[in-house]
Amino acid sequence: MFEAMWQGLLPILNPGVLLMIFLMAIYGLIIGILPGIGMLVAMAILLPWIFTLPMKQALIALCCVGGAGGLAGSITAILINIPGENFSVATLLDGYPMTKKGQGGRAIGAAAMGSSLSYYVSVLLAFAVLPLFIVVVKVMGTGEMCAMVLVGIAFVGVLGARGGHLKGIISGVLGFMLAFVGFQPNTGLARFTFGSSYLFGGLAFVTVILALFGTPSIIEIGMKGSIVEAGQEMPKMRGMLSQMWQGCVDVLRHFWLWLTCMLIGFVVGVVPAAGSGTAIWIAYGQAAKTSKHPELFGTGMVEGVMAPESARGAVHAGALLTTLCFGIPGSAGMVIVLGAIIVMGIIPGPLMVTEHLDLIFMMFLAGAISHSIGLIQLAFCLRPMLGLVYLKADYLVPSIASLVVVGAFAATGNVAEIAVLAVISVLAYFMRKYGYAPAAFALAYILGVLFERNFFLSLTVYGWRFLLRPIVLVLLLLAIYVSASSQLTAGARKIFKLVRG
Repeated sequence: MFEAMWQGLLPILNPGVLLMIFLMAIYGLIIGILPGIGMLVAMAILLPWIFTLPMKQALIALCCVGGAGGLAGSITAILINIPGENFSVATLLDGYPMTKKGQGGRAIGAAAMGSSLSYYVSVLLAFAVLPLFIVVVKVMGTGEMCAMVLVGIAFVGVLGARGGHLKGIISGVLGFMLAFVGFQPNTGLARFTFGSSYLFGGLAFVTVILALFGTPSIIEIGMKGSIVEAGQEMPKMRGMLSQMWQGCVDVLRHFWLWLTCMLIGFVVGVVPAAGSGTAIWIAYGQAAKTSKHPELFGTGMVEGVMAPESARGAVHAGALLTTLCFGIPGSAGMVIVLGAIIVMGIIPGPLMVTEHLDLIFMMFLAGAISHSIGLIQLAFCLRPMLGLVYLKADYLVPSIASLVVVGAFAATGNVAEIAVLAVISVLAYFMRKYGYAPAAFALAYILGVLFERNFFLSLTVYGWRFLLRPIVLVLLLLAIYVSASSQLTAGARKIFKLVRG
């Protein structure tokens, strides 16, 4: 294992790669500062360029986009009450009230210390539990991988849909249908091609991801006209450094709260599709529950800032571990990472753990180094970067839209990709508007081919009996339960009331 760790570190130490990590950290900070865009869009926009790089450099670039971008989004939440990312929403509950009390620097220090310390410790924790994951992964066959795909889609659909479980499942079914476009090698049939030879090879991964996550964000920014409302001002930076140091000390003073929230973030990250959006609220609730003054939460409590940030910082390591070892994304951002890995010809899961262990260590280490570089950049460039949130949509929308269109065209060099981009973009916009789950759609699309391949292999080797294998059966029951949990819970309550009454 130590040899694999060293082999994973060597590609990162290349001067050219270190320069790329430096630039990716800057890019992540800029996107993190801009509310309404987010890391999903940032990763999607970069995909056409990333796929031109050698495999190891492409994986490093993909893991470095975030850097300290999540912390940058939390800083806008603290200083101007506008979260750069959805997972910064819990931070603004106490962060902005602290700014209004003149303690914005203290809140930033607590957020930075809590999230960064959690990030580094969670990476070490991931290395520690990796041997256990390797043992578990080795018992996974083709049938088990089929069932794991269904479990992952069920989790993403249920947790990612604002309109209820049914809309999440519908999103996953639509994604599967999109994945099945093209020539089917086992049956020799063309599916959903409408007689077009262009669709025989299926749809380009880059185009689909750009349409699902890039275009809807652009439309929303354009409709708002700007990110920040007129009259919103930033607090002065003078005296903020001493307050930031005080915030760092606050994290050490509340060490057990930090440790609890870090573990919450890591465990939630390991759970398929739960991600930062779940972890921050669990951690915030834990902080309020254990506080001596829970009634003061929401009025500017430093624990209310450090708790969600500490959980958020640990999610990445847990989510990446699940994504690489089981091929099931631990968060929405990992959906894109998973798709990119598969497009590069690497199948996450048992083969990756046994044959590409060095790549797993490389991706973890690259993210940690990028995070460190991003923190240094943020310390020196905080004030000018905050000025980016005042850019009007007149400048932002054309710039990002042009990158999306060029990226879709570059995916295959065919003008038809732009038409595909337009059609899926319209679908993605209405999915987001009416509470469906674009993440479940994307995951089903990405894993559809993998599911189909494993399904036919299992059918050939075991026949339909593979559905009765113990692990497969447990995973299928788990997928059914997750998909129908709200209906099952409601039914159980009705039965309980009837029995009692």
